Amino acid sequence: MGIVSTVAFFVCVGVLGGAEAAASGNAVAQDTLVGPPRHMQWVAKPLYCRSHEIDTSVCALVSAGGRIFYILDEGLTGITDERLTAMWSLVARDAFNGVLLWKKPAERILPLSLAVEGDRVFFHNYKEIVCLNLKTGAELWRAPNEGGKGGIMGTAATLVVNKEVVLFLGPKKLEAFSAETGKTLWTGPGGKGPGVANPPDLFVADGLVWSGARRVGYDPLTGQLKRTIEVHNLISPGHHFRCYRNLTVQETPYITKLGDKSVGLHLFATAGFLDDSWWNRTFWMYSRRWPGYYIANQAPKSGQLLVFDDSTTYAVKCYTKRNIHSPMFFPGTTGYMLFADAADNEPILFGQPGAPRPVKWLPEVKVPPYDYRGHRFTDRHDNFTYELDKGTGFTRARPPKWAQWAPMRVRAMVLADETLFVAGPPDVLDPDDPMAAFEGRKGALLWAVSAADGKKLAEYKLDSPPVFDGMIAANRRLYLSTRDGNVLCFSRP
Repeated sequence: MGIVSTVAFFVCVGVLGGAEAAASGNAVAQDTLVGPPRHMQWVAKPLYCRSHEIDTSVCALVSAGGRIFYILDEGLTGITDERLTAMWSLVARDAFNGVLLWKKPAERILPLSLAVEGDRVFFHNYKEIVCLNLKTGAELWRAPNEGGKGGIMGTAATLVVNKEVVLFLGPKKLEAFSAETGKTLWTGPGGKGPGVANPPDLFVADGLVWSGARRVGYDPLTGQLKRTIEVHNLISPGHHFRCYRNLTVQETPYITKLGDKSVGLHLFATAGFLDDSWWNRTFWMYSRRWPGYYIANQAPKSGQLLVFDDSTTYAVKCYTKRNIHSPMFFPGTTGYMLFADAADNEPILFGQPGAPRPVKWLPEVKVPPYDYRGHRFTDRHDNFTYELDKGTGFTRARPPKWAQWAPMRVRAMVLADETLFVAGPPDVLDPDDPMAAFEGRKGALLWAVSAADGKKLAEYKLDSPPVFDGMIAANRRLYLSTRDGNVLCFSRP
């Protein structure tokens, strides 16, 4: 595991934490710009972690002010004998060229406790909070503090810096220190993480400190209780937390406890727009609501590939069926669902207060009923699903404008005036070569479809399937990039 820098990582984000949204340790995102890495900038050791059986060799990394800071164990690689101790250091490098700025030997450091604010670096060594000068690494102060446990399975404490206050939440107490002197300012009740390996939640948002699962807001300087939020059944039985810190965003609070947010009309890709794997719990969606952990195989304006204009969203949906836990698809049966939705046809959660009843639009599969958290489930569209992580997920209150089955795995789609073009390999399953269509050995189809009603206007056979999302329309011509290395151009006679 090397220390790797990329251009987009440091140009697009001013300050960044390895497991947090900011170098201060506060997991409240302020960034509005993000992009994929463009190329590798530099690489520094270690090339490998010491072992999977002990703490990771780089257990924290943050970026601030054109520098990166990380905690590094340079003990022997591959050997976990307890007689051979770890060799921990706190390292500072230039973020753009990787030049070593300073390196300070350190005691064992609590994972995820590294934070930067202003001209200071902070961390916890299991006994004290330590403050260093950002430019030189010189020690400025130490403050005694009984920290939580930490190791390969997670960290039982969280450190956040908010301007002039250092906040540390452990199982026994929440403690605030002066960032300038290390003097204790106030203390509050402790907290534990919500999952098996999660550190406890500690956020600074709207000018208040929010800690643990209590959902109470304290004044950062005085510790005075300023606000209380009542959230019933915030952590429900059976809810599966990822083994990382929870995150939140200042301007977009959660709608429900499964992570969906109201963020304005956006095109989302839950696995990224460049991901072409089509894993069955990922999807694209054009909506005002970030879907969080909810499934969306019955939702409007969602699927594996989307295009839209001001009035209509066009989509292809692969996973139109499901079992108890996940959406399902069976090649060589029904084909892929191609459909169009009005731009204002928003997804709904049946059971949410004020939500309308959903309408049926996908064929049902006879999944045996099962009971979950007091509700009986099948694959029906109108199962109660509000705040249920194994529920039906997002559904719709209005039917699509049109829908039809397409006998192809639509891998490219483009809207050109009144015509929708789709292309992909045929939906066939050859018993003698079951992967043939998926791997491009069955050629492909190109359809021209009426955007108004979904009727097929023309069909063309192709020697090779398109590259994922590899079709555009410009200057009254259609251009298609294919997997065999060709670019095809189509135009009217």
